Amino acid sequence: MTGSSESVMKNLWEYLKSGKDVNIKDEVSGGTLLHLLVENGERFCSPETVQAVYMLVCKDIEIDAQDSVGETGLHKVMRKKGAYRIMMALVITPAINKKILVPEFTFVFFIGI
Repeated sequence: MTGSSESVMKNLWEYLKSGKDVNIKDEVSGGTLLHLLVENGERFCSPETVQAVYMLVCKDIEIDAQDSVGETGLHKVMRKKGAYRIMMALVITPAINKKILVPEFTFVFFIGI
């Protein structure tokens, strides 16, 4: 992944708006766009850049997609130092999209506690 985080985010946004497949896989690694963002997690851990992960998750990316060694994006992010914002995006966003959170937790999440 080359270029500044801002340019990567701009290109990702354009890709997502184009309607192209968000679950595209790399021919060599078998990883998805999510795997790529997690592998470069140090560039996407700030509050400003973690929105790239939210953008993917909100576009119905297959969060459980496995790469060629059987790892999901969540597997990879759990080993990434300082990537707690990415991990939260992967865990919380699908639950919000499917409205499976308990009301008390949803309220606490949205007010930022």
